[in-house]
Amino acid sequence: LGKPLKNIPQFVSKQQLTEDAVEAARNEMKEELIAQGKPEKIIDNIVAGKINRWIEDNSQLDKTHALLSQTYVMDDSMTVEEAIKAVDASIEIVEYVRFELGEGIEKKEEDFAAEVAAQMGN
Repeated sequence: LGKPLKNIPQFVSKQQLTEDAVEAARNEMKEELIAQGKPEKIIDNIVAGKINRWIEDNSQLDKTHALLSQTYVMDDSMTVEEAIKAVDASIEIVEYVRFELGEGIEKKEEDFAAEVAAQMGN
């Protein structure tokens, strides 16, 4: 992508958004707004806007960092969605795992002076 993602999508496409997931997000947003001390009469209006944004952020089929619209690694002239259709139209991606660059890599701590001293026989 070349830039960090602000919101990591939790779903491949809007088709995977269930009413339960949307309702859970809506309730979480309401709780946050109540905790912030927002007036009760405007909370529903704020949540309506936030839920639309949440749906867009979590189902970015048309965005560059959504799985199905990413460039297919083996043939950069097509997207992942086009590659799936070319192979077999019955394939459906139901889940995916995203790894952050460098995630889980442990850097070995080395003391260069101690290493040189050990090689010198000290």
